[in-house]
Amino acid sequence: MTKRIVYGTMRLHTKFGSVPELADFFLRLHAAGITWLHSSNEYESFDLLCNVLKYLKETRPSVKFRHVVKIAEPSFDDDGFCYSRLLDKVDYYRSRLGVGCIDQLQWMWRKNIKNDEERISDFLGVKSEIQSAFDELRNKGVVSDFLCFPYSVEFAAAANNSGIFSGLTVYRNLEETQYDSALKDCPFLNESIAIRPFGAGKGFAQGRSTQEMLDYVFSDDLINGVILTVSSEDHLNELLEYMK
Repeated sequence: MTKRIVYGTMRLHTKFGSVPELADFFLRLHAAGITWLHSSNEYESFDLLCNVLKYLKETRPSVKFRHVVKIAEPSFDDDGFCYSRLLDKVDYYRSRLGVGCIDQLQWMWRKNIKNDEERISDFLGVKSEIQSAFDELRNKGVVSDFLCFPYSVEFAAAANNSGIFSGLTVYRNLEETQYDSALKDCPFLNESIAIRPFGAGKGFAQGRSTQEMLDYVFSDDLINGVILTVSSEDHLNELLEYMK
């Protein structure tokens, strides 16, 4: 299985002050083989990302990125799952990112986020409706693939057994291993993405190298991608070295 680095845009590289400078940074990532981006309009950096992508489309149209987009449906205050609302959200991201299709949708059920038992019950109650919605989005050619960000190990198990996702998006690093059991019990999944591979920076503070931490993340055969950001030139150079 091909292993990929997905560059997370929650905090874009702060050393660059302008769109052209940040575009050069993205070109450097792309040239090194980092061609996937993870984004959400919940991030303060989202407008900046969209401006950079628009600039690249105008100045370097041959440079193409693929996208993992974070979307909640239902969200915190919604009554339940709604296909038309999900479609509107997908169309919004397609327009803002300047793409025809979202490569992977990182789907979340946020209603009743503090009541996991009720959240799982509600999800399973409309599982077939969600499956139909996902199939329709695929048929429209606006989303290629669906991953679930579960928020809990218990919801991850329900997502595994639902048979409607190709994979999970989970925390995985040398200290946060709580989802490893869910990854081992996944009869319907064929891929997953790890987030927070550096333990929110704790790994670097402990003297661990980029290679050591990423090697651990990818040691699970189900993990074929990792979402990460870098906060310094040294960390960036380590990442680019890892990609060679």
